[in-house]
Amino acid sequence: MPMRSRIPVTLFAATLIILSIAGCSSGPKPLALEFRVAEDSPGEGLSEMYAPLMDRPVYVHPDAAIDAAHIDTAVVYAQDEHFLVDLQFTAAGTAAMTELTAANIGKRIAILVDGEVVSAPICRAAITAGRAVINGDFGEAEATRIADGLNRR
Repeated sequence: MPMRSRIPVTLFAATLIILSIAGCSSGPKPLALEFRVAEDSPGEGLSEMYAPLMDRPVYVHPDAAIDAAHIDTAVVYAQDEHFLVDLQFTAAGTAAMTELTAANIGKRIAILVDGEVVSAPICRAAITAGRAVINGDFGEAEATRIADGLNRR
């Protein structure tokens, strides 16, 4: 075999070794989910982000109160013509959601998936039952992508 034809095979093998050492895989990776407090007005340290179904930005705090590690399962279901993602929290997630929502009644809670706001509802009451629903303007494919990404840990 001429030396020239071995180079692509060698580079491919080296790439696979580097990826395996780095812990990378070729399969889909889990989604980054975050619940963060959000404001309706800009302020120091807040990031301006756009939320679906809103005609204006929200201003999101930098620290996530809840992330994907707090989710036990995520399931998609249909309601009317929209699709929702039903979240079941872990015990730690239930405690974190209770604390987050009890402390922020009347404020927006931004829900981010992979760094993008998918919903930013106003918190009306403390959520203590260990479940929450992400309600955005999702089609079935987007809701399924979110649920599958959260279940892939």
